Amino acid sequence: MAFASGSGQYLYDEAGQKWLDAGISNALVGHGNAQVTEAVARQLALIDTTAGHAHALIERYRGRLLSLFPPPLTVCYFLPSRSEATEMALRLARAHRPGKDVIVLPGADYGITTSLTNMSPLRFQARGGSQKHWVHVASRLDAGDVELTAANIQASGRGLCGFFAEGVFEPGYLGQAYAEVRKGGGLCVSVESQTGMGRVGKAMWEFARHTVSPDIVVIGESIANGFPMAAVVTTPALAAPFGPLFDHRSLTGSPVACAAALAVLGVLEQDYLADHAMQTGKNMRDALRALSLPVRGSGLCLEIDVQSGRDVINRLRENQILLSARGDTLLFRPPLTFTNEDASTFVEVLQRCL
Repeated sequence: MAFASGSGQYLYDEAGQKWLDAGISNALVGHGNAQVTEAVARQLALIDTTAGHAHALIERYRGRLLSLFPPPLTVCYFLPSRSEATEMALRLARAHRPGKDVIVLPGADYGITTSLTNMSPLRFQARGGSQKHWVHVASRLDAGDVELTAANIQASGRGLCGFFAEGVFEPGYLGQAYAEVRKGGGLCVSVESQTGMGRVGKAMWEFARHTVSPDIVVIGESIANGFPMAAVVTTPALAAPFGPLFDHRSLTGSPVACAAALAVLGVLEQDYLADHAMQTGKNMRDALRALSLPVRGSGLCLEIDVQSGRDVINRLRENQILLSARGDTLLFRPPLTFTNEDASTFVEVLQRCL
């Protein structure tokens, strides 16, 4: 499907028909956001003649982003895509653990590189490929299964390098899972490709909502409202052995992308936005639970369990509502401009589709 333009939470096709983006894009602060587009245009006009300004802008953004993390998460690398960022996280984890095995979650898609395709259940199951011996899939609902998986890896003598947590979770899950992974010798990687940057409400990150701290954080393209940019945040201890190869000054990122990302932070720092996300999300959860649907998450980042997820997605699309799914779980992750009126429309149409 081709779209000609977008505004806020809406996309418009070539015939002018309006579609509601309920979770198919990285337009965190809305399609066509004026502050983001103006920042990109301004930086593009400067990029060839003001190298000093560009460097200062990148370092200013690095400092602003790191201020959103608890210590010791004080080292930040910028990369062009989520796949490259997750690949870097995998490399960091494997460099610090004797084992190479990873624990992943059902239906997850970690990226498109060879390694990430092999550890993404969504991808290796879709192509009918076999699961690699170093990949272990654990429940995203039962932290006890993560504990059992970590213990089995340790008992096998292969060694666990990391647990890659992606999505939103029930209270208590991450705390227990992180503790057991660390007990088993692994690192905890929080993949915040769509859950982060305030989409879960007042907490900027899903891990922060659970009051736990990972060893490595991956942030996807929502960081710059869909502009090609991603980030990895980690600790000095994990970053140190790589020296110049992964030196943060050599992985500086694009000044244009950093300009877009700074504009996104400027929008997010408007206090009303977190309140709006929390209230709209609460209204959504209450309405969905009234339909007896299992719902997880917070703010405008919800996971809704249904029967025949693909059929529901197709029926929503027939009603000009765009959403993605992980198996039979609908992934509601719209732009933060999503309104209570949009939420009412979504729930009403979803009820018909079910």
